[in-house]
Amino acid sequence: MSPRLDALRDFASKIPWWTVLGVAVVANGLTLAAVMMGLPYWLDEVATMVFIGRPFPEMLRYVATDIHPPLYFVLLQGWVTLFGWQPWVTAIPSLLFQVLSGLMLYRLADALFGRRAARLAALFFSSSFFLIFYATESRMYTLLLAAGLGSTLATWRIVQRPEDRWPWWWLFAWSVVGVYTQYLYWLLVVAQTLTVFALRRMGRTTVPAREWIVAHLGVLVAFLPWLPVMVGRLAGKTGQLTWMHTLPLGQKLLTIALDIFVPMNAIANIIGIGSWRAWAILALLASLFFFVDTRLTRAELGVRLRRDWPTPVLFCAGIVAVPPLIGSVVGAWFARYFMVTIALLGAAYAKWLSGARLKKTRTAAAVLLLIAAAAANWRFFFTVFRYEIAFRWSDVATTIRTGSRGTDAVFFATAEERLQFLYSYSGPLPVLSFLPRAYRHGDREVDLLRVAGLPIATVYNVGDALDDLRPYSSLWFIHGPSVVLVDPERLIERLIVRHCRPQQAYVFTGIPGVGVWQEIVATRYSACTWETPLRRQPTISGLPHPAVP
Repeated sequence: MSPRLDALRDFASKIPWWTVLGVAVVANGLTLAAVMMGLPYWLDEVATMVFIGRPFPEMLRYVATDIHPPLYFVLLQGWVTLFGWQPWVTAIPSLLFQVLSGLMLYRLADALFGRRAARLAALFFSSSFFLIFYATESRMYTLLLAAGLGSTLATWRIVQRPEDRWPWWWLFAWSVVGVYTQYLYWLLVVAQTLTVFALRRMGRTTVPAREWIVAHLGVLVAFLPWLPVMVGRLAGKTGQLTWMHTLPLGQKLLTIALDIFVPMNAIANIIGIGSWRAWAILALLASLFFFVDTRLTRAELGVRLRRDWPTPVLFCAGIVAVPPLIGSVVGAWFARYFMVTIALLGAAYAKWLSGARLKKTRTAAAVLLLIAAAAANWRFFFTVFRYEIAFRWSDVATTIRTGSRGTDAVFFATAEERLQFLYSYSGPLPVLSFLPRAYRHGDREVDLLRVAGLPIATVYNVGDALDDLRPYSSLWFIHGPSVVLVDPERLIERLIVRHCRPQQAYVFTGIPGVGVWQEIVATRYSACTWETPLRRQPTISGLPHPAVP
């Protein structure tokens, strides 16, 4: 064997296997993120772009009617001013916040469970399709994750050494960032407070109650400028949106438990969450940890609650359990709201797995888990995720380019869908969206969302929408995902049919059986005549139609 090969082999033999595995896992995660960063905006991201495209004072007024505080929108508006508006550019801040979150998780897992568990937790974090997806989305969720992990790390340092001053300042700073990033961050504040006071009562820490209360009063004072907005925005909202209550509590918690490992539909929570497959996956994971970690005590397995639980386990359990339980009770449920819980669950899994007595067993289980996660991620991306409605607009654009007669117009009921389409369409046809003169739906939550600058057609203003179509004798009308909130397209379509002759309809379907998120319908109409004064139509086929304000 040549001296060069000998030297290379000696060099390779000195590289720790953890380093090789870590580089491979992180590289795989970054590659998957890079593939997704350039994908067109989906509905929520388009709303972000609509907000930050407004002048700063107007943007704040619009954000006040949204379901999140303004910090992320302010940061992103400054970012796009410097670097541009392309989807991959606006996703970079989310990716940077994700990297910061990974570092925070490593530090927290190290402090709680040791270096071995921290390494494995970081690898789980880098392998989660759920977390990778939100690292590529132009939304605030990875900033929320960084703030939550940063404040939780500071809280643990305070539990350990309450006399140190810097963790208190870190807790204050990250908490202020968190409450200005998402309203539900306050659930994490509640979880941290309950956990600290429970540990005080059990004699596990000497955190001064007075200092803890003063620190969080400081957070509240810092939030005072936006507090009236939050109170007005959330008042009476509990239980209002039935579409956030579609899953029983057990299945919601199952979603959280699996998100760190199993590729999920990040927009619609999970594919087949109620199926036997999801429960089988969780059972297999539980069996793996049970049989590999032979040193787990009955208390750590949760068989009974005793005072001999290790303090790090109690601390992690409190932070993990409280936010999703409260969120489910008050009716505020999306898995992305509880990303801190998901990341900390990964640390808990890593703690259990890293406790195996046999090194080879521990290593084999970790490697198999990571390989399986990577393979499942790519399979999910190519077989399911690319059919998400966010990524079907290019197919719609191609159909319209090839099927138009050159005199058509392309008409959308919502501004968001028009912007999604325009990222894929560069043809000659005019692309219109309906901006009504007045909006009223009746559901307070929906009214607030739509007044935020994203208006749509209803029975109250549909005549205005058709007035915009008068110049065109042929047109394309597009049905998209806005049906999740209300269904403006059906109202407009029923009136278009009165004046135009429908031709071919093209249906672009994503994942079978998932529902409205997965379907776009493009229908071409011709021979349109607009003699009737449309804004004076008194009824719409049996639907009540009050006068347009």
